[in-house]
Amino acid sequence: MLRRMSDELRSEVVADTDVAADSTNGANGIINAKEEKYKSIVVCTPSQTFIQSSAVLQILQSLGSSPNGGKSSKRLKALQYLSLLGYTLPTKLRDGVYKIISKRRKKWFGSSDECLIWDEKFETRFVDDGVLTGVFRDPFSDPSVEIEVMSVNVFEGENPPKRGDKVRIVWPADSTLDPSVSYDDEFPNGICLIGGSGTISTVDLPMRVVMRVDRESVGLGPDASGEKTMIAWAKPSEIALLD
Repeated sequence: MLRRMSDELRSEVVADTDVAADSTNGANGIINAKEEKYKSIVVCTPSQTFIQSSAVLQILQSLGSSPNGGKSSKRLKALQYLSLLGYTLPTKLRDGVYKIISKRRKKWFGSSDECLIWDEKFETRFVDDGVLTGVFRDPFSDPSVEIEVMSVNVFEGENPPKRGDKVRIVWPADSTLDPSVSYDDEFPNGICLIGGSGTISTVDLPMRVVMRVDRESVGLGPDASGEKTMIAWAKPSEIALLD
């Protein structure tokens, strides 16, 4: 998602800071490394990206009735009406309030050392990392345990994808490889295709698969002419079949 952001917006979301790291090389045994530090919550819709206080207001406004058909609570309704007043404030002012609360939230409200407990709503509330990475794993497994990632090329199977099949572009299993990025007149700086879905136009093995990608699946609205898809290509190892 960060790759889809403009440089200006990305700087508001992530800070690249120099950190000291131990090293056996160098005269003083210390080297500088880059560390990404997240600065804001981000809410992405098919047509727009919201950060800081705007993201919070979007979340509040999107909360609706319960899945079982019940109505929203009176407290939630009151909170939503109150959040509407937030839009009347200048963005810089409410972002300033957001930053003050964000920095002090743990001191004011505390924190918990306990992990999430499974319930029947879990699968509807969280997106599995495998949707973007192609590697599905138990969300409650130890995150520090190294997992073995196997590169699977669906075109090497008995029933390889063909023209017209619906597929998704996933993160390459080999982390040393860069993911597919589309460059054209509309996106001269490139747009990351990971997580995007679409229809195969041409299978050009072993180098690439040409697709018509659904623009909404990569966070875009229709283009200037109203077209809802875009032509792009991905590596065969990044293609996953959709049911």
